[in-house]
Amino acid sequence: MNNILASYAQFENDVRSERTIAGMEEAIRQGRWCWPAPIGLKHSRDIFNRPILEHSDDAKFIKRAFELAETGIHEQIEIVDFLKDEGFARATKQQINKILNNPLYAGIIRVDWIPEDIVAKHRPIIPLETFIKVQDILSGKRPKIVPKLRNNPNFPLRNFVICSKCGQKITGSWSTGRTKKKYPYYHCRTKGCSMNVRKDVLDKEFYASLRSIQPNDGILDLFSHIVKDVWSKEQEQRRFENVQFKKQITALEAKKSAIIDLFIEKSIDEESYKQKLKEIRNQINRKRLALNENEIELKDIDICLEYCRYFLQDISNLWETSDFSLKQRLQTFIFPKGVYFDGKSIGNIETALIFKQLGPFASNESSLVALRGFEPRSDG
Repeated sequence: MNNILASYAQFENDVRSERTIAGMEEAIRQGRWCWPAPIGLKHSRDIFNRPILEHSDDAKFIKRAFELAETGIHEQIEIVDFLKDEGFARATKQQINKILNNPLYAGIIRVDWIPEDIVAKHRPIIPLETFIKVQDILSGKRPKIVPKLRNNPNFPLRNFVICSKCGQKITGSWSTGRTKKKYPYYHCRTKGCSMNVRKDVLDKEFYASLRSIQPNDGILDLFSHIVKDVWSKEQEQRRFENVQFKKQITALEAKKSAIIDLFIEKSIDEESYKQKLKEIRNQINRKRLALNENEIELKDIDICLEYCRYFLQDISNLWETSDFSLKQRLQTFIFPKGVYFDGKSIGNIETALIFKQLGPFASNESSLVALRGFEPRSDG
């Protein structure tokens, strides 16, 4: 009798467990999250009194974290500092990493025992495109814009400006005057080289060089017209590419279904199934993202051009008012190979592509654009 009762109890537990799992799977497939809500979301009820997630007070910090990560400029520890400064006191590096890898914030439910991604019922905190871009950055598939060198914050041009006398990158340090007061100087690290200049002098010279390559309204107007004309002509090509993307997505969806069938038929093991399914999901998401980005309407180019105009017309003041980290990123972006300094004047080696494109339209008023750059001294 005891064995019979024990068997019945086990059977009842199994049935209850299966019903729970089945009910949970059904809820998930309906787009409902069945576990504790992560930071930035909270459990609530919809108009039909069914469970649903909604944004909590911390949602703004989640959105901000993804915005910072999407730029590719900031390391995760920097994102933590930004969020703490903005009031998100509980931010940690581990927590930010967990947040940036959670698709639920983009309105996607992803669990191991359901092969496909489920579109959630709740309102996303971030667009799916943003989540995919951040995943690519975290995985190294998209290049991050990071400073090449981390220097003393008092000397943003250290290891960036090149001494035209010996060809070595200059450094920076404090010099003690007769009154025991310390003064900041940039100087060459090469023994016997006489390059030595006050920090404020070189900073002002670099600021002036940035002003000299800032395009004026006339140049930017002309450039905008050219960009719009080219953009318009490329719309036909974009439509053709969209057709190809849709075909590729259809083929990948068929491939995903085939892999699911192979797993059901036990033709592949679970580990291989999960790995292949993850790869195809990523491919589908990237194709969908490419399709979405390719469907940008012509009117949206105006927003992009306006943002570029804001940046290009005021790069000198943007650099001057930025913190140390952003200064290094800006100067490396504008002059990818650094600049030469001969003790009096700055000459650039190579500017970013956008400035190369604007160069032919520029007048001779830009002394820096006209310069070829100081060549390092040759002892031969």
